[in-house]
Amino acid sequence: MKKLTVTAILILLALLSVGLASCKPKIPEHEHEWDAGKVVKAGTCDPATKAETKGEIRYTCTICGATKTEE
Repeated sequence: MKKLTVTAILILLALLSVGLASCKPKIPEHEHEWDAGKVVKAGTCDPATKAETKGEIRYTCTICGATKTEE
């Protein structure tokens, strides 16, 4: 009987810890505040053909961590 009680308590504690670990803190709705951005792909220019490829900059919201990428 004592083993059953201890086992039941351990199972409940395990379930509780898994449940709490999966909770994410909720960030209230907000307008994104973007950082200065980081170059993730540099633009290039071929001097012979004058062909350009655009680079990409990734911005990250300083509040929630959302990202956006622009050419």
